[in-house]
Amino acid sequence: EITYGDWSSDVCSSDLDMNPRRILVATTLIAAAASLVMSVYLYFSGEEVFDRLNGIFVGVWVPSILSLGAFLVSATKEK
Repeated sequence: EITYGDWSSDVCSSDLDMNPRRILVATTLIAAAASLVMSVYLYFSGEEVFDRLNGIFVGVWVPSILSLGAFLVSATKEK
């Protein structure tokens, strides 16, 4: 029998431990991956030198995002 309102067996609420540190790591990795994808897209999408320079500029964000994420993760306390 399916009952509504019983969240004790819900996967999202009980099985996933989404603490702030894990959210920060996931957000950092997603932002870096999105920057890498955008960089490759910008680099190869246009014909002009300006388009390639935009791709390189956005590609420089990846190590910056990862460095900032590593700094913030190291500053948070482990439970």
